[in-house]
Amino acid sequence: MSKLTIAAIIGIILLLAGSYLYFNRQNFPSLQGDIAEEQRKDVEDYFVEKMGMSREEAKSAAENGVEFRVSKDTTLMAITGNLHYYRLVDNEENLLKRLREGKDITPGSEGAIKAGSNTIETESSYQLTKQMTDEEIAQILLNEGKKSSKFNLYNYTFMPGGRDQ
Repeated sequence: MSKLTIAAIIGIILLLAGSYLYFNRQNFPSLQGDIAEEQRKDVEDYFVEKMGMSREEAKSAAENGVEFRVSKDTTLMAITGNLHYYRLVDNEENLLKRLREGKDITPGSEGAIKAGSNTIETESSYQLTKQMTDEEIAQILLNEGKKSSKFNLYNYTFMPGGRDQ
């Protein structure tokens, strides 16, 4: 067989495999964006892995809540995905629905992330705790962004810092 024939056969096989996966996404949760429960992490894990905290420091920091940071390059999918992955919300779709349908009383500035007709400010921080409901988190994301001139000082998604700090 010639190299061209072999390349064509490999191409067809890859095309068929890709088509199979695309049309059968419901059988592959990881292709839908769903994350299996055992694959999810806690914010404490983020502090240990990304910030080098000890497990005890991370647990203490997370108990006080977290500062969730939304950069100018963040997407709506990244927001809901991160909050779900790190167990601040249980259901991404529920949070997305609440972001789109919630009451947004603050006008979004240029570059704000759109969630339906609502907006989430970028280069802003949001104070969240694990005890909050999806509705509370949505309201905070829509209305309580804190801009900071030092936003780019640290390149982290989560920082220690609860609502009382």
